[in-house]
Amino acid sequence: MSGLPSGPMLVAIIFASLAASRPSNASVSPGADPQPPHPHPGLDPAAYARAHLRMLESRYQSSRIRAAAERYRSVLGDGIPTTAIIASGITSMGPWERGGPPDFACGLYGTEWPYLMRIAHDARTLREFGRPLPTTPATWALDLEAQTYAGMRSYDRALGISLAAAGLQGLVPGTSESQWAWRTAVSGYSSGPSRIQRLLRAVPGLSHVESAARWQTVADAVVRAGPSGRVGIAVRGRWNAAYLLLRAEARLLGGLYLAQEPVPSEVGWYRPLRRETVESLMAAT
Repeated sequence: MSGLPSGPMLVAIIFASLAASRPSNASVSPGADPQPPHPHPGLDPAAYARAHLRMLESRYQSSRIRAAAERYRSVLGDGIPTTAIIASGITSMGPWERGGPPDFACGLYGTEWPYLMRIAHDARTLREFGRPLPTTPATWALDLEAQTYAGMRSYDRALGISLAAAGLQGLVPGTSESQWAWRTAVSGYSSGPSRIQRLLRAVPGLSHVESAARWQTVADAVVRAGPSGRVGIAVRGRWNAAYLLLRAEARLLGGLYLAQEPVPSEVGWYRPLRRETVESLMAAT
């Protein structure tokens, strides 16, 4: 899209904007998983991402978690950086997490236990993962590779459902569209594919918008509708449009902050929403 900074200029702008707000790195032992202050993103995605940065850093410093993210990120699509994969699990309390009904979300990436049981022995799992997935809580909690693979399968499923039902199945994710694919996948999984379907379907001309600008286009449509409006789904209310977009932004900023020092080459991949857009979404929740 013309007028947008790109390449080295974009990286420089992002670094400058982060310098004043990113907390200093704390020393975290590899494998440790500091507990976040609360399990779900609040209304300010930047504050939430900063509050969970130590947790994300500890996961990145774990050689097993990082290697699994690097290995299985291709299950979701090409071009997604490792920091974004790890930040996908920003709302998870850690490998031992096992939530209650109705979803029974478990592990690093919130895989739903019933879905895990469905794919544990299927042909795709055996082909891509090379062995069945663990099906008992104790073995699952120790198998970080299985948690990562199952998490990416969950996101990939949400991505496919969301795009197809929204009439956007022609937008096949590729390297150039990896951020769009990742945002759509984690949002569909986190807030439910049906909400993403209705939201995306209600934004006119989305398939003709440049990939890197699509999420901003969706957010702009929600802001224009106003707190009492609708864009396929209601704007206001938990799990609805504004909150859904803020949750997605918290994940993206978590990955961006995480990438800043250990892998600065990944920083340019991230395209945050404009700050004024985020503030309008916060006011609309």
